[in-house]
Amino acid sequence: MPFLRACSDFMLAVSNTSPLIFLAKVPELIDLSKRKFEKIIIPREVYSEAVERGLSSEDHSIRENALRIKKLVEGGFIEVRELKEVKLKNSLLEDLGLGEASAIALALQEKIENVLIDERGATTIARTFKLKPRPISLLPIEAFKNNQMSKEDALRLLDELLINNYYLSSEDYKRIISLLGS
Repeated sequence: MPFLRACSDFMLAVSNTSPLIFLAKVPELIDLSKRKFEKIIIPREVYSEAVERGLSSEDHSIRENALRIKKLVEGGFIEVRELKEVKLKNSLLEDLGLGEASAIALALQEKIENVLIDERGATTIARTFKLKPRPISLLPIEAFKNNQMSKEDALRLLDELLINNYYLSSEDYKRIISLLGS
């Protein structure tokens, strides 16, 4: 089933590092994210983790993923922004990693409610700030629910995420399967 573009659904999102890496690992998710988001905003810290560190890796697949993300930045779909105030980020570092803390702080700074974040602890903290955490695993489900892809394609993309070491608890996996009506 071809993808449909619904302009009214376009929005901005701020991303943590791991969702970007999984977009790069499963390139079909890049197409889904481009249909969902006008642009993905990332803090400099996330760019450093995903691209700069990735490009210097000895692992070929990590370098390949970093290059895909870098191309998305160069193409303008992903935009790197600086945090103007680091106090909140620094306080969040007590409970979160650098990328997660920076992404939440940037979302608040830029007043962007959608945050691409997968880790349960970061999701909980994002919600305390009235942000809307959006795990990357929901992109195929949302596309299916909006008649933009078949159930089989959504399941295939979920399987590709899992094959690429995306973590889903058995409880979350069951919930996602029920959302697909399987």
